[in-house]
Amino acid sequence: MIRRRMMIFDLHGTLVSFEIDYDRLRKELGANFNSDFTRIMESISKLGENDRKAAFAMLDDFELNSLDTLKIKDHARNVLEKARKKDYIICLVTLQGKKPTSEIMKRLEISNKFDYVVTRDDVVPRLEQISRCLKKFNVLGQDTLVIGDKAHDYHSASTLQCKAYLVRREGGIPFMSLGELQEII
Repeated sequence: MIRRRMMIFDLHGTLVSFEIDYDRLRKELGANFNSDFTRIMESISKLGENDRKAAFAMLDDFELNSLDTLKIKDHARNVLEKARKKDYIICLVTLQGKKPTSEIMKRLEISNKFDYVVTRDDVVPRLEQISRCLKKFNVLGQDTLVIGDKAHDYHSASTLQCKAYLVRREGGIPFMSLGELQEII
């Protein structure tokens, strides 16, 4: 049996950037749901089902309205293209919703770069997002490289025995820029 290799990318902060006014979002969520939204995703996850759906819809609107600042990160396209040529399975995991994620991929013309996409509408915890990718393609963690921008991305990947790097420096976590990554694929 041939072992398949997989690369899993986070979206916002890793492959793309756009400016979200998180302070305004926290205020609006707090006013609408009479709660503290210092930690947005954690706070939303504690809401009842109907309120959670409404909060995610607000978050979708904020994200969609922020896309006028959307930029693809340097070397992101090259990394995705090189991974495809090397026959990696390429997955995307994101805490953005399906609507904003689809719009981002459409605007940047990268929809066809991914074999599988997991958004917060599918499952929120990063560990579960990565796990879904592994299960979907029956790939082992040791055959998977996860690229993210936050410590939580790294720790979630490591828990599943995936190799992981961050695209920005954070503590003692292994770091590799997209430019460096494209050189080793």
